[in-house]
Amino acid sequence: MSGRILIADSMATNRIVLKVKLSLAHYDVLQATTGTEVLSLAIEERPNLIILDNDLPDMTGLEICASLTANPDTSGSAVIIVTDHCDNDLKIAALRAGANECLAKPLDAQSLLARMRSLQRVSETRAALERRRATVRDLGFEEHRADTEPAGHIAFVDWPDVADISALAFHDVSYMSVPTALSAAPADVYVVSSDPDNPSEGQSVVINLRNHHATRHAGILFIHPPDNPRAAARALDLGANDVIEAGFSPEELALRIKAQMRTKLDADHLRRQVEDGLRLAVLDPLTGMYNRRYAMAHCARIASKAEETGHPYAVMIADIDRFKSINDSFGHKAGDVVLSKVAARLSDNLRGVDLVARIGGEEFLIALSETSVDQALTTAERLCALIGDRPFRLPDNRGDIHVTLSIGLAVCETAGTGDESFQDQIDQADKALLAAKNDGRNTVRFDPKAA
Repeated sequence: MSGRILIADSMATNRIVLKVKLSLAHYDVLQATTGTEVLSLAIEERPNLIILDNDLPDMTGLEICASLTANPDTSGSAVIIVTDHCDNDLKIAALRAGANECLAKPLDAQSLLARMRSLQRVSETRAALERRRATVRDLGFEEHRADTEPAGHIAFVDWPDVADISALAFHDVSYMSVPTALSAAPADVYVVSSDPDNPSEGQSVVINLRNHHATRHAGILFIHPPDNPRAAARALDLGANDVIEAGFSPEELALRIKAQMRTKLDADHLRRQVEDGLRLAVLDPLTGMYNRRYAMAHCARIASKAEETGHPYAVMIADIDRFKSINDSFGHKAGDVVLSKVAARLSDNLRGVDLVARIGGEEFLIALSETSVDQALTTAERLCALIGDRPFRLPDNRGDIHVTLSIGLAVCETAGTGDESFQDQIDQADKALLAAKNDGRNTVRFDPKAA
């Protein structure tokens, strides 16, 4: 999945070399030579990441970063400042200005790409939450965030010594072992140390924290050994949100932790807002899924985003085969159980950014952003198999029942305009679903006219 990157450097050679590396990694690359261009492109193009040379003709990278951070229209873009020599003072200044990192030239490609992948994961999650919040707002359920930032919990895991953390006194700070970190009440941010001779142990802690259900949304800051960028890159790819080299100053540690705390608490707020605002208005009471009202509003946003980026998206209409016979043979209580379990199985086997909604009695709408025809077909066939290959347990010890699913699929590879574009895809998916039913059910049919 590609991201949009803006490179700002007055030297054409530097821009071209970096653009080639990023293009090979399938990033969409934009270029700028001045700070004025950066500020303009940041508003027009909304890049996921901006790589800023600190020495541009009309302003410094620090000045540009401060302007980007202060503007709500551009504050969502991550920023990496690059310079000939990134000493501690410049790194602190960059973090204060709102940058995510300050790197010295020449850039290590592996480390840079790992950092970019980590930042993009955060950007994609936030973008998905922001789209859901916008849908809530359009439906009249906007919640205003308090002006004061709440205190959070920071956990230092396997911390070898106590550094100066007076700047974090506003927050609840604790020190814990690895087993305690995975069993105690979850913290908002974890600071994970590593053995200089065996950084893989600390990396294993990162993996466990990121994959544990209670801590998977936490911010993770990994301390890597000096002069070991490979250890830092691997930690980022394994799930760390940020890395810091051992030997850091207390101020750098505090700034990085505070940045992760802000990101974590803001994401938590967005999740709560979505959950609370939608529960009664747009959730199906039986399955807990989104209902048609939410689905149509949210899908329009997916189509609008696709029009901006040019990325394809897919629509599926899934229908439980012969559902009426389940109600007739086993009763409506059994039918409700089957509906709920099918919904849960679908939700559990899709990406967090995908949409699945119950839009009719036994009919579900699935929308996949940034998904090609081949990816969509693979996903649809996998969902069919997940439903049909494993039976469902009926209530009141009445045994198991085999259920199958038919899916109609449409993919928009050339984005249209808003609601009409998405409605066209739904209509095509409906036609494909009818073909799947006519062809014997328990199958996927794709309407190529939608592609």
